[in-house]
Amino acid sequence: LTGTNTVIANIEAGHSWDGHETLTHAQQINNPYINDQVDRHSTWVAMVMAGRTNPNSPGEHQRGLAPDAELHTGAISPGWSTSSSRYSTSFTLNFYGQSTYSPYRAAVLNGITGPTNNRTADVINSSYNANISGAQTGTDRISGTLDALANSNPRTLLTTSVGNTIPSGTGPNKVNSPAAGYNNISVGSLGIATNGFVNSSTFSNGGPNDYQDPVNGTVSQARQVVDIAAPVQQLSTAYYGGGTGGNSPTLSGSANGPAGSSDYYTRSVSGTSFAAPGVA
Repeated sequence: LTGTNTVIANIEAGHSWDGHETLTHAQQINNPYINDQVDRHSTWVAMVMAGRTNPNSPGEHQRGLAPDAELHTGAISPGWSTSSSRYSTSFTLNFYGQSTYSPYRAAVLNGITGPTNNRTADVINSSYNANISGAQTGTDRISGTLDALANSNPRTLLTTSVGNTIPSGTGPNKVNSPAAGYNNISVGSLGIATNGFVNSSTFSNGGPNDYQDPVNGTVSQARQVVDIAAPVQQLSTAYYGGGTGGNSPTLSGSANGPAGSSDYYTRSVSGTSFAAPGVA
């Protein structure tokens, strides 16, 4: 129940910050095609997935959902900019083939080194959306490559976030790559209500999306791409305020300063980016 004897990886724009008190066990997956930047969004996501209690000053607020898992983080982008809101962080990513796929190959094909040495990941989470050609039908190059890796390596599960649209995420054709791919679990968000987490968050993207293949062509709104949803509003999670990665330039402080201290947390975060690591 706590992730013991499992290997999980978070792969997105940048790495999570292993200087935070909950993430000192996080290990970076080598990507020779980029400069390994640490990012706030990845730090948030990684703690939800596998934050650990700090033995020097333990508290339940430090614990993620699988604290005993072996945690790896992979970065895919050589550079990006972001805009942030209460519900999400929106990236403008620079994609190119090798930088995007290198950490996935490592996690799936025995390229991770750590305490268990060269063991493939049991679960990979990716909390980003790529709005590129073919993204809504899962026929883009990112979805296709990740589908192929997952199909060839069925012992590794891929979870993806379906993304957020404010004020409303209802479809059609709102879910982009890689969540619109086929061999993954695409995760939406549940919102808080008086009777519990029973309704979709207003911002959580949904289908139906168009279906497309080379034989049958395109069938409009024929595919419901959201597989499952998880409660993910008003969370508290690890904060990184340093100078690298996709942080907003208006943020103050550094990884070593008051605004980036190792015991700082962001409160009231919401978004499908945090539903996917919950399912992972």
